[in-house]
Amino acid sequence: MARKSAAILPFRRRGGKMQVLLVHLGGPFWQERDDCAWSIAKGEYSDDEQAEAAARREFAEETGWGVADMLIPLEDIRQAGGKSVTAFAMVSDEAMSPTIPVNRSFAGMPKEGHSVSYYFSKTIDMPFDEATVHVTKALAAKGFGVLSTIDVRATMKNKLGEEFRPYTILGACNPHFAWRALQQEDKIGTMLPCNVVVSEVAPGKTEVAAVDPLALMAAVDNPALGEIAGEVQHLLRDMIRDL
Repeated sequence: MARKSAAILPFRRRGGKMQVLLVHLGGPFWQERDDCAWSIAKGEYSDDEQAEAAARREFAEETGWGVADMLIPLEDIRQAGGKSVTAFAMVSDEAMSPTIPVNRSFAGMPKEGHSVSYYFSKTIDMPFDEATVHVTKALAAKGFGVLSTIDVRATMKNKLGEEFRPYTILGACNPHFAWRALQQEDKIGTMLPCNVVVSEVAPGKTEVAAVDPLALMAAVDNPALGEIAGEVQHLLRDMIRDL
C-alpha cells in the first residue's frame, strides 16, 4: 500500500512578497545540514483517517500552533519515493506563536512549483442559458445578489470581432460580508465583488467556477480579512458543490 502524508502550509504577505512557513527536517542526518533540509510540516496517516484531520494533527504536533477553521486544498503531489502528499494552505499572521520550540522559518514563495488555487469549479449537465439562471438562484440562496453580468462572448465579438464560446461573468456580492470587509479595508472594493464564471464546455454541459476569496485576500496584510474571506469561501464552495 502506498504511503500517504498530509500537511499544512501557512502563508502570509510581507513587504509585498508572499512567504510560506517551512520546518527543518529532524534526525541526526539533517542536524548539521541546511541545504534541502526544509519542508512543510507533514506526517503520515492511514486509510482510516481523513487527510485534513491528519494535516491538522500533524501540524499542531510539529509546530505547537493552532490551525485556522478554513484551509485551502492544494494539488496532491507524489514524491520520487512514491509517497503521496495531500496539502492544505492556511492564511497566517504574526499573532500566531508556537507553544513548543520548533526550528522554523518563513521563506519567500518560489516562482515555480505548486501554487495556491484561486478558484473552485464544477461541470454540470445543463445548457448554458439554463445554467446561468440556475447559478443566479443558487447564489441568492446563499445570500449573494448579482451586481453585474458580463457577456464575454458578446464583448469579444463586438470589440475585437473574435468568436468565443458562451462565457458569462457574474459579479456576486453578499452585502453582510462586503460591509464587514469594508470596515477592515476601505480599498478592498478593488477586489469586489466575488466573480463567478459560467461557461459552456460542450453542448448541454456548463462549467461553473467561483473565485476563492481566501486565496484572493491573502494579498492583503490584514488577518481579519482572512477570517471574513474564509466564511465567504465556505458559502461559495457549498454553492458550487450543490449545483
